[in-house]
Amino acid sequence: MREVIEQWSRKLARFVSCALDEFRPRAAERMEGFAVDLYPWNAVVILAFLTAKEFEEEPFLADAREMAAWRFYDFASDLSCSHPGLGSRMRELYETERGDKAKVAVEFFVACAKAVASKPVRDALAKYDLSGGFKIMIQHPDTGKEYYPPA
Repeated sequence: MREVIEQWSRKLARFVSCALDEFRPRAAERMEGFAVDLYPWNAVVILAFLTAKEFEEEPFLADAREMAAWRFYDFASDLSCSHPGLGSRMRELYETERGDKAKVAVEFFVACAKAVASKPVRDALAKYDLSGGFKIMIQHPDTGKEYYPPA
């Protein structure tokens, strides 16, 4: 299963870097945070940006649990970059696990963090106006554990 998750991570990195590059012309604001909202059990992979203005006006939004309220939550949903099969493949592997599903979920959070830490994604993020306190978040929605930066 490890090889399949590593392959998934490489595909995720390609999708994220593509989405960041395509979204860049629309993002004239300074960014405070970037997050991936990940739910292996629901086949969900959502990209989100928190603007510095949002953070200044509502500091509580810096908590990753609030990302659904961010202005640029799910910004990639209307881009031409797509992530065919990323969510469904993740859920398929999660559902077919007969043992410890929580462990499989953690493997996807780790793989997601590695994808976001990849050079193509870092290069794409570097094209944005990032605040001095810019933060990347890959947080488990149930436990609150943060997986970025990868170990």
